[in-house]
Amino acid sequence: MDKKIIEEMRRLRVRGETFEEIAQKVGVSKPTVFYHLDKSYRKKMINKSLETFKKKTLKERKEIYKKRLPYIKAYFKKRYWGDEKFRERVKKRAREYQRKKRKNDK
Repeated sequence: MDKKIIEEMRRLRVRGETFEEIAQKVGVSKPTVFYHLDKSYRKKMINKSLETFKKKTLKERKEIYKKRLPYIKAYFKKRYWGDEKFRERVKKRAREYQRKKRKNDK
């Protein structure tokens, strides 16, 4: 979702527009507006998705992961090269992982 659209949704919400009116004006679905403007709704949807995923068999999970992998890679690449703080966190975690791995190998 484009940051400009999210900011526009926030401006409309501050003006007192309903979620439905915001969805119509911005051209997205009502659940999309809820997702980006209501933290409790977002948390509920993420938890629901996670619970559904946990109920899947290992084979089904692997299939889902295989379908999502190109999107995950593209997101990670864009985020890694576009956000220096994110890049530093990834590097830090990689160094910590390597240290732990060396300790376990000894």
